[in-house]
Amino acid sequence: PGGWNDPDFLMTELPPFTHQESITEFSFWSLFAAPLIVATDIRNMSDFKRSVLLNKEVIDVNQDKLAKAGDLLLNYTDGGQVWSKLLSDSSFAVILYNQNNRGSVNIQIKWTDLGWSSSAVAQIRDLWTHSDIGAFNGSFNSLVSGRSVRMLRITRIA
Repeated sequence: PGGWNDPDFLMTELPPFTHQESITEFSFWSLFAAPLIVATDIRNMSDFKRSVLLNKEVIDVNQDKLAKAGDLLLNYTDGGQVWSKLLSDSSFAVILYNQNNRGSVNIQIKWTDLGWSSSAVAQIRDLWTHSDIGAFNGSFNSLVSGRSVRMLRITRIA
């Protein structure tokens, strides 16, 4: 409301982007509630590009009716970052991002970072693998490789 983020068009799978960088880019555009404008001929997309650009769960984050952009929540000194966006159903879209060019980083988000109590229990869904990861008490951490993301939907259940 009042304006939209516009980080430019999506370069999904265009050189020099790797597959993982394309997933990272689309994750952030969706978290930012930015227009999803693609620089490609949609009639001739590769299967990979189609799987990125048509990921309904990630697009749902972009199109959430709350119409709010996500923001940087935590910036760790080892290159790990946590980005979050409150969604209309009171869940959060969360990106765990490793901004390093190589190597993996263990990135943690605590429920207190989302404004919940440390004893809260939350259900986590991975939006790229389309899988429920499970219920976690107090926090969640994941190993994320360089220039990659883990995009999650975190819903408080207790």
